[in-house]
Amino acid sequence: MNSTVVEPDTLSEQERIKRICELLCKAVLSAEAGRVVAPPEVEELEVAHELLPRLALAEQPDEARIINYLALVGQASPSAIRATLGLSRWCATNALNRLLSVGRVATCGQTRLLTYRLSPAELAKSELN
Repeated sequence: MNSTVVEPDTLSEQERIKRICELLCKAVLSAEAGRVVAPPEVEELEVAHELLPRLALAEQPDEARIINYLALVGQASPSAIRATLGLSRWCATNALNRLLSVGRVATCGQTRLLTYRLSPAELAKSELN
């Protein structure tokens, strides 16, 4: 298995700058995606000496977070979706299957190359907003 490694000395100044920009864009996109689709904070109310969650998590279920993430990045692998959104494999698989069954997301590729993207109808909805 031969992998080509480009020595830093062989890159032109323009190629170095381009590579640095690519890496910065990737880092910024990853950080922004994590911030945008983070689960909402659970606010707690003190009622009769008990703390009750306000059901803030019910306002944005896993499916909505996946839709928001795919709208931001275009397409992503199941592992990227799980890592960015902090979902377990089970939760991500179930949410993606529900989204597939109602036609909100589409798949591209198979097995290890499988990626998810918004369906054309969902893309049209997100562009209108």
